[in-house]
Amino acid sequence: MSVKVMVAFGPQTFTLLDTEAKQRGISVQELLRAVIIPEWFKTHIDILPSKTPSPMFNKFKEPRETLLSSATPIR
Repeated sequence: MSVKVMVAFGPQTFTLLDTEAKQRGISVQELLRAVIIPEWFKTHIDILPSKTPSPMFNKFKEPRETLLSSATPIR
């Protein structure tokens, strides 16, 4: 299954992601693709539709703020 993801971060969040990526020797994009997004999907599998709809975001019933507030922070 292929899913496109678009995100926007404030300066403080981007700085945190940039610091974490640099510590790992990778770019922020690589950190998002390899760590953050897969981990988010693992922890939020219960809110994902069972079949891939087109477009996928129409199936989400929760407001955007709820989904973002439940994201697992980077440690």
